[in-house]
Amino acid sequence: MILWVYILSRRANRRKIKSSEAGKPPWLDEYIGRSYQPNKEDFLKLKGEVSKKQKLYKSRYKPIRDKIFAHKEFNGIKRVDELFKKAEIGEIQDLLCFLYQIERIIFQLLYNGRLMNIGDFTFNKEEFVMKDIAGLLNKIKL
Repeated sequence: MILWVYILSRRANRRKIKSSEAGKPPWLDEYIGRSYQPNKEDFLKLKGEVSKKQKLYKSRYKPIRDKIFAHKEFNGIKRVDELFKKAEIGEIQDLLCFLYQIERIIFQLLYNGRLMNIGDFTFNKEEFVMKDIAGLLNKIKL
């Protein structure tokens, strides 16, 4: 955790920007001054939120991943049905949206020095579906 606090520090951001630019850009001091300096509590808060979702994932969805998709342990259709019976599409969507938010929070801290919170981001399903379809069509060259 201490490593993340250092990686996302103002000093590290200053070094990152200076190394990507030719010399020190004139806007750097103001930008760094406005950037958020994360602390241990920020990461403990995220860790707590992740732990809640992790418990749900481990109890309901990891067995499906491990037994069906990763290792294909088909011990009869009854066992497969038992695993999927507990799954809920809404829960899976919530988990995926949560992971998206965690990625965005870390991205904003790392690249922009901005503190964002869970709930600050909206997940535009249509935008992602269109990008996926466009990427697929591009790959198959239709």
